[in-house]
This record gives sequence, C-alpha cells and structure tokens, in this order.
Amino acid sequence: MPITFNATNGITFNDGSTQNTRPAIGFRNRIINGDMRIDQRGAASSSVTLGIGNPFYVIDRFNVQTSQASKLSCQQNAGGVTPPAGFPKYFGFTSLSAYSVLSADFFTMQQRIEGFNTADFNFGTVNAKTVTLSFLVYSSLTGTFGGSLGNNDFNRSYPFTYAISTANTWTQITVTVAGDTSGTWLGQLIVLDYM
Repeated sequence: MPITFNATNGITFNDGSTQNTRPAIGFRNRIINGDMRIDQRGAASSSVTLGIGNPFYVIDRFNVQTSQASKLSCQQNAGGVTPPAGFPKYFGFTSLSAYSVLSADFFTMQQRIEGFNTADFNFGTVNAKTVTLSFLVYSSLTGTFGGSLGNNDFNRSYPFTYAISTANTWTQITVTVAGDTSGTWLGQLIVLDYM
C-alpha cells in the first residue's frame, strides 16, 4: 500500500500504521506573521503609496489592494505609534486624502490561509466548527469598521463589523464565526480581509 495523505486523518504508511498530522493544540493560530515582525522583501521599511492593481505584499503574508490610487499609504510601524504590549511591530495605514467611498470601492488588507491548514474547521460540512478571530486595532477615528472571512472562490463569506469606541488606543477585537455548513472550503485558501 502506498503512503497516502488525508487532511482529516493524517498519513497512512505502507505497513498500515498512521501518523496524525492534524493541527495540535498549539496550532490554534492559523494567521502567519500576525505580529507583523517579518518583512523579508523590505517593502515595509519605507512608506508605500497604494495604487490600483494586483495584491501588493508589504509585510510577509499580508497583501493590500485598493480600487482607488493614492488614497492610502502603509508601512511597518507607520506613524511612530508605540506597538501594543508584547508585540514588536504593527502594520500601519495612513489616509492620504479625504475621500467619500463609493459602493464598488474596496480598501483591503488580507491574508490568504492555505486551505489544508484549516481543514479541521470542517467548513462546508455538517460538522463545521465555530472559530474565533481576535486582533488588536488602533485608529485615530472611532466608529464601525469591517472585515470578512471567505473561501478562495469568493462565493462563500462571513462579513463582520467591529466597533472602535476610543481613538488612539490599542483595542482588542474578538469576532466569533459560526462554521459554514455549505459551499466548498476544503483544499481552498481561506481569505481574511480587514478594513
């Protein structure tokens, strides 16, 4: 029998023995470089003004996209804000001009998570699990902001909003996402959008 791999059960070897490769308890966080410390391309060492086009990776694993040019700039530790306690870096955005957002506009920061790294969520099945998204935000504005969790086909998503009630303060945001029992998720990238 050949060696086989199954995203649910793990590896089955020639002798019939198996090795569970499902994420262990220590693999709760599926976001890679969530503390924004890795910048191998060096793109984040200076301010980047965002244009229109394909996703642009500024900090490793995080890309930004906009529908309007020259409205935002971004940088690792932009604006000299002190990072939150326990974190060496943050991903900062600066508004470059006042702008009334149109219905078709988008300004996103996203991470695409390999689908097999989330196979144990069981999204798209009757056993779909509830997951929690947690992050820190800092804004000079208060109000309601949004994001979404979606599949790679962009035909299944969980949009959410969160409130920032105090300006210029790091705020912990926690969003609970009910597992999606429909659609195709296994083997697909999960796309996490912010802004």
